[in-house]
Amino acid sequence: MKYTSALCGSGKTHTVIRSIAKNKYKFKGRAILVQPKKQNLIESETALKSLGMTPQVIDEDHIPVDKHGKK
Repeated sequence: MKYTSALCGSGKTHTVIRSIAKNKYKFKGRAILVQPKKQNLIESETALKSLGMTPQVIDEDHIPVDKHGKK
C-alpha cells in the first residue's frame, strides 16, 4: 500500500496513474485507487483508459453486480 500527501496540483494523481499503468503486469492488472471526490475518480478513469487499461469505478452510481444481477 502506498499513501501520498502533497499540495493540490503537485501531480499526485498523474504520478500514481503512470505508476499503475507502468506496473500493470506486476499487479496482474489490479490496483485500487481511492480518491476523495467523484470527479477525481472519473478523471482517473479517463486517464487510465487512455493508457490502455480497463478501470472500474465503484461509487454510489457505479456499484458492481454479479452475473445474477445482485449487488
